[in-house]
Amino acid sequence: LMSFGWQHKIVRSALSSFLPEEAAEELTRMNGEKIRPLSESETVKKAIAEKGGEIMGDPDKIEGQGSNFFILSGEHTETGKPILVGDPHLTVRVPGFWYQVHVRVTSNEVQDEFNATGFAPPGIPAVFIGHNDSIAWAITLAYTDSEDILLEKFNNEGEYLSMNGWKQPIRSVENIEIKGKGSEEVEVLLVEHGDQHFPILDKGSLMTYVDAGSQVAKQYLNDDGFEYKFSYVGLPIKERCSGAVGVYKLLRARNFEEFDAAIKEISSVISLTFGYADLEGNIGSVLSGNLPVRSIPDGKELLVNPGWEYDLLGWSEHKDMPKIKNPPSGRLVCGNNKMPYFNDSEVYLGNCFKTGYRYRVIMEEIDAVLDGGNKFTLKDAMNILVNVRSCAANDFVDFLKVIKEEFFRRVKDENAKLTFMTLESFDGVLHKNSRPAHLYRVVTVELMMNLVDIAIKFSDKNAELGHTYGLLSGASFSKFKIISAMQGQYHRNLQQILVDGLELRSYLVEHAGGLYKLLEIAFSKAWLKYFIRSTEAAWGSVHKLHLAHPMSEKLPFPKGSGLDAGELRMGGDTNTVAQSAAAGWNDNSANGSNVSMRGIVDLSNWENSLCSLPLGQSGMHGSRHYNDRTKTWAAGKFHAWNYSEDSFKSYYSSK
Repeated sequence: LMSFGWQHKIVRSALSSFLPEEAAEELTRMNGEKIRPLSESETVKKAIAEKGGEIMGDPDKIEGQGSNFFILSGEHTETGKPILVGDPHLTVRVPGFWYQVHVRVTSNEVQDEFNATGFAPPGIPAVFIGHNDSIAWAITLAYTDSEDILLEKFNNEGEYLSMNGWKQPIRSVENIEIKGKGSEEVEVLLVEHGDQHFPILDKGSLMTYVDAGSQVAKQYLNDDGFEYKFSYVGLPIKERCSGAVGVYKLLRARNFEEFDAAIKEISSVISLTFGYADLEGNIGSVLSGNLPVRSIPDGKELLVNPGWEYDLLGWSEHKDMPKIKNPPSGRLVCGNNKMPYFNDSEVYLGNCFKTGYRYRVIMEEIDAVLDGGNKFTLKDAMNILVNVRSCAANDFVDFLKVIKEEFFRRVKDENAKLTFMTLESFDGVLHKNSRPAHLYRVVTVELMMNLVDIAIKFSDKNAELGHTYGLLSGASFSKFKIISAMQGQYHRNLQQILVDGLELRSYLVEHAGGLYKLLEIAFSKAWLKYFIRSTEAAWGSVHKLHLAHPMSEKLPFPKGSGLDAGELRMGGDTNTVAQSAAAGWNDNSANGSNVSMRGIVDLSNWENSLCSLPLGQSGMHGSRHYNDRTKTWAAGKFHAWNYSEDSFKSYYSSK
């Protein structure tokens, strides 16, 4: 359930199987893997020293796309009480994933009472992000590695090869009632790993990942007569899940210890990073998710593993998972990255954390407020939540400044020079009206496509170009998780490839004819693509969010009409705090991951809290509340997040 996508492991393994080893490593390395900081580059040091500048953003800070939360203790705030901020990122579609909810239970037993407000998926009488009378909480996907995809070998007898020899799978038959069609019988095969049984993924589950999966299986196809299938080992189907109990306890929690006890139950269902604050002034964070303890070496979980070599040794316990209360800095920031306190974990968390570009921007913006001796306010929180500056873009521009002199000495193409001159003054702010932001997007995509071309050219597997692009960019797939996983890393990997190319340490740059040849070709192509679009050169003119209803494709209505909720020009990208991820390399639309709601909780006075979310409270087309909040959300504005019944009536009676 919303865990790190097993689909990505098939894709990563497929790429590793048919690209040159060095090329696959450079294109698909994940954030948990050690990278060499720019500050260690002697060429960069020398160039910056000569210009009297500073070292650009250090990738070591980028440990680890998805959601954000940040919390400041009372020592840093104007009110002397904590401020907790959360903005989960999901694909925004009609009807919305979140709706605002207030749940109150009265009882003769004090321990059973609660009064909570916040946000939850429609129809669920609970609060996933919000507060009760005593504490507040926010969540992000943890991106710990809580699931594995395994390749299972089947013989002609229908047996699968396990670590203990050939076994018959358990066959579970389910009858699914279908309206108007009677029932349909579905057989699920279960294979054993450790002391549990896990399902074989059928063709319906694999969907468009079959091609990638076939590429992985080819590594083993020298054994004629055997059939290969994929099995899934993961937290969502772990036995004895108690997530509902955890939510029950969370709504009633009054302090950090009760909060942690609630998260312990939720750990049986999902891996999340929780942010915490309470009326007593405490702040904290807890990582949930019982993670698989594997027999394979650490790091190998990023790939598809042969099931006959894999043993599930057990699951981690919540008591051993990272947690922190009242950090000395008085602040906690999470952007799906590897939070600093995770480093003390005795549990292996995996290498799936997202790049810390959003984390860096939040930290820098908080520091900008506090360094001057100022106290943090709700207005400061609002400004951070709508920020569309990309640290990835800043780093890219810094790199261009380092190589500027040598670039213009070596590069002759005039279009490439125009691209360079346009980008060298780019401030990294991907505003919807920014033209350099659009060019930055075109350039980075062109560079990655050129690098993929090089990888394919020198592959001895004769992989098809289009197929590889699809695997890397998600363009061939409908599932968001692949796009999230691959796009969420490519800016960081591109930056590292360029720095390694400068140091003559990159396989891909070397085979492209060198750094400046690579840049000249990509910059020239990018300028032509950008110039052709000059009438719509602003980033928001191509980066549009289509608020689509899933029924739209089934009904004879034009795009944007019928049940749809319109189209919006967006700023930002996958690396900005106000996230608005493109749908794929060849699709600049903003239909990837977006900010699905924003919440700011003021623990000095619940009634000062603010929120914003797209669409509306009603999923019924024709209701005035079907799409009445989108305009406020798109403009980066907020409305009151009322708590008491009196304040709610007072606020809305004035509207």
